[in-house]
Amino acid sequence: MRLAYSSNIQGVIEDIPLIQLKSFKFYYRKNPDDSEIQNLKFSLQKHGLLHPLIVRNMGSFYEIVRGHRRYKACKALGWKKILCHIIDANDKEAYEISLMTNIQRKLLTPIEEAQAFDKYLSNYKWGGITELAERIGKSRSYIYRRLSLLEFPSDIITAISNSNIDPSIIEELAAIKDETLKEKLSEDAIENKYSCMQIRQIRKIWEEEQKINDNCYIEHEKNIRQIDKDPERLFNKMIILLKNASRNMTPIIDDTEENWILYDSFMQHKKVLENQIDILLKERKRIRQMCI
Repeated sequence: MRLAYSSNIQGVIEDIPLIQLKSFKFYYRKNPDDSEIQNLKFSLQKHGLLHPLIVRNMGSFYEIVRGHRRYKACKALGWKKILCHIIDANDKEAYEISLMTNIQRKLLTPIEEAQAFDKYLSNYKWGGITELAERIGKSRSYIYRRLSLLEFPSDIITAISNSNIDPSIIEELAAIKDETLKEKLSEDAIENKYSCMQIRQIRKIWEEEQKINDNCYIEHEKNIRQIDKDPERLFNKMIILLKNASRNMTPIIDDTEENWILYDSFMQHKKVLENQIDILLKERKRIRQMCI
């Protein structure tokens, strides 16, 4: 037996019989497939066990806090004993240590991280985001961004887990409040293999359109209150507003000329604006004739 201070975690190092080891009751990772175990077996045979398992003494057995895959590989190789780092920790501390060490070594997928954070906060109710961030050495914004991944439909979550879409792209999309648009862009990102920059540009365009729509709504409310005072002036303001919106869309559309899908979509929106301007011009003319 010898003292150990691995990863700033005090404990002792001992060889423990595999028969005395059991899985962590708060295990949060997906089970390894056969290829992962085969790769680990090859590494163990060639290099040996480079890092001891982290376990805690539960009295009649030892519970594996970190190292389940290595344990399975050692068991598959027929090892009788395995080097373990024995720590003294309660459930919450063991979970935090497991998370911290796995994140430090970048062993978790973004979805595994998100699900582990959610269990800590919601299922086990061990603390808030601030406390969790301090325990695992990450910022609160990092945890918020990871948790946002769980808000997407199951097929998008599966795509992230299978590395079919970069989680940074999903984090960009998570800021969009329109759920229909969010889901549609997520599907497009997978199908068209959009980069994070492309998603950011699309999101910016959407936000600008939302701003225009909000401004239109505000102007519309003002117009309703003043319609009896000067209808033609209000029509002029609405026409100018839509013409400015149409004009502002032109450079954005020009930037998408190489992407015919976006270009065609934005051109259709521009035509809708132009048609609306024509309608307003006709209505203004009708109002003039009524006032004569």
